[in-house]
Amino acid sequence: MKSAKLILTSMVVALLSGCGSSPSIPEGSTVDDFVRTTQGKTLNLLLKRPEEPILLRSQNGKYDEKYGMIGIGEAFKPAEIYCRNDGGDLIASDKKTYVRFDLPTKLTCKKGDTVLWGLKPNYSNYEIKFLDFNKAYWLYVTLNPKKYTNELYVTEVKANQESQEYMREQYIEQKEAKKQTAIIAEKLNNEWRKTVASGSTIEWKVPNRYYLASGRAVKIEGNMVLVQFDNLKFNNGFTRYIPLAELLPPSGNANQGLLTL
Repeated sequence: MKSAKLILTSMVVALLSGCGSSPSIPEGSTVDDFVRTTQGKTLNLLLKRPEEPILLRSQNGKYDEKYGMIGIGEAFKPAEIYCRNDGGDLIASDKKTYVRFDLPTKLTCKKGDTVLWGLKPNYSNYEIKFLDFNKAYWLYVTLNPKKYTNELYVTEVKANQESQEYMREQYIEQKEAKKQTAIIAEKLNNEWRKTVASGSTIEWKVPNRYYLASGRAVKIEGNMVLVQFDNLKFNNGFTRYIPLAELLPPSGNANQGLLTL
């Protein structure tokens, strides 16, 4: 019974491999032929291993450090061969997470520091299906690879570096602007605090809460101010002594509703 089940599984796997699996490329082909031949080819990869063994490496969805899945590595094995024939090594230079696997989105053939060529798999039609025949989940993904040259690679790298440098400069400028704005705001707040007297309208940021309370000053005692709050209640009522340095001028942005501490 078990052997019959294994035979059935083998037949279904064979059928699956006929309509998908890893594309086979004739020996002696070039990477350009690989790109042309694999356009629109769909891989089917077994995500949950059943009791039966995975008969084809091209359908093995188990983890692979370089390609994310063993079956993805099998699909790009011809590209690895062409890269070695050109004297280089195929490197998965960029990755993106699909479900729980980090699949390469850029494969670069490098000889030392020189980029010979590269491939972008351009995955599409990403779908997970449950098949009853082996009670397992399968990943279906279509390849639409595109080759890029050394010149295009250099251009992209330069553009990315310029973009990152621009973003870094923008971040520094924005950080400095926020710092200067905060300094000016605190200076104005300190000037306003000198004018606080009994009856002054105030606001106060409640510690560890995203809540802006409002009220009025009742009594000034040195660096402490007794405040009668409108929207903030304590165990002993609506009043509390607050450090003068924590009080803010009225902005009209105080929270609506009542907060009880």
